[in-house]
Amino acid sequence: MASGRIQDSGYVIGSVTYLVPDVVISELNGLMNNPGKYHDAVGALRLADSMQHIQLGKKYADQALLDYVKVHGGIVATTDRQLKRAIKAAGRSVISLHNNNIILE
Repeated sequence: MASGRIQDSGYVIGSVTYLVPDVVISELNGLMNNPGKYHDAVGALRLADSMQHIQLGKKYADQALLDYVKVHGGIVATTDRQLKRAIKAAGRSVISLHNNNIILE
C-alpha cells in the first residue's frame, strides 16, 4: 500500500462516489496482524471509514472488485499489479499512485 501525500493536480473530475466493499475491509483487518503492514492497514481503514461501504458477500477482494466493476462500471483504485492487469483486461479503468502522482489507466 502506498504511503505519502498526493499533490493537488488542479483538475476537476466531477462528482465522485467512493465505495469500499466489505471484503476489502476484511482483508485490511487481516493485514493488521502483519507487523510490517499494520500501519498501512490502520491508515487505509481510517480512510475507508469516511467512504460508503457496500456488501458484496464474496470471499476474495480481487475477484469481488473485478466482478463488481464488470457489472456496474466505475474505476478501481489499487496499487496491486495483478489486479490492475485483470481490470484493464476486462476493459475497465484503474487509478493508482506512482511517485505521489495519480495515474489513470
